[in-house]
Amino acid sequence: MKKTAWLLIAAAAWLLGHLPHPAVDIGKLEPVEAVLISETPAGVRLETDTGAWGEGATLEEAVADLNQADSREVFLDTAEKILIRGDVSAYWQEIWEQFRPAAQICRTAGEIDLSEAAEYLTMHPTSMTLGKLRAGAGQMEFVSITEGRGSLAPSG
Repeated sequence: MKKTAWLLIAAAAWLLGHLPHPAVDIGKLEPVEAVLISETPAGVRLETDTGAWGEGATLEEAVADLNQADSREVFLDTAEKILIRGDVSAYWQEIWEQFRPAAQICRTAGEIDLSEAAEYLTMHPTSMTLGKLRAGAGQMEFVSITEGRGSLAPSG
């Protein structure tokens, strides 16, 4: 019995050392504070406050496109603000899986400067988070930035 357990442990250790795993150079990680997720005719577009963007039929494809276009790997785990433009209802499951539940989330329309929006939402945070939205605890607010001035209003 003990011999079988040791053989299983040794086999598991050997497998762990030989399984492929993606290595990421920390110096190539590009942390982001805010992202904009938009509906497009072909699917979804993901933009970051660092200027990176990607498009795809799914959010996963948009993230892959975003990382392929730049020599740096965009680190979405740091995103604290998520802005939604258009109808992204087909992508909610992917959004919930990709981003932290504590991230602020709100709607927007038209063109928006993500850096300005991130700064505004830092000073005037929305009470809605991705986790609260998923739990059905309210609705997203609407953020707009006009001539450098921001505003938050109830959506709907």
